Amino acid sequence: MVDLVLKSTHHQRYQNGIPVMGDQYCNRTIKIENKVFKEMFNGLDVSPKEGFLVTMWNMDMLTPTQQMQPKLMEMVADRGNTIELRGVQLKAMGVVAFDNKDYGITLHLKNRQVVKCVLHLYDREVDIEYDGLTD
Repeated sequence: MVDLVLKSTHHQRYQNGIPVMGDQYCNRTIKIENKVFKEMFNGLDVSPKEGFLVTMWNMDMLTPTQQMQPKLMEMVADRGNTIELRGVQLKAMGVVAFDNKDYGITLHLKNRQVVKCVLHLYDREVDIEYDGLTD
């Protein structure tokens, strides 16, 4: 998968599969970058070795602000019409450095172009569906 920068004009939040709060019209930018984790940590022996760095920005402010701290993820499935990323538990020298397993992203594709992106907050049973995407 190539690096992606997705821009969304609105999103819908779901709690336990039920839509809440109505459509939220706001500008978000979601950046998904291929990364070699070992390089990110100055050559430290880490596991897993590579994956994706996912960051989200709130673009409604005069100065864009981070909406979500960067999360390290790895691809768990590419089904042709969806790509699923899941947060990883990063270990450095065998010790858990941090854990992003409560987060995930599903990219919905049409002709291999992203048409919708869903952020999953597994521990809270929340999904936030971003559409109106451009890249």
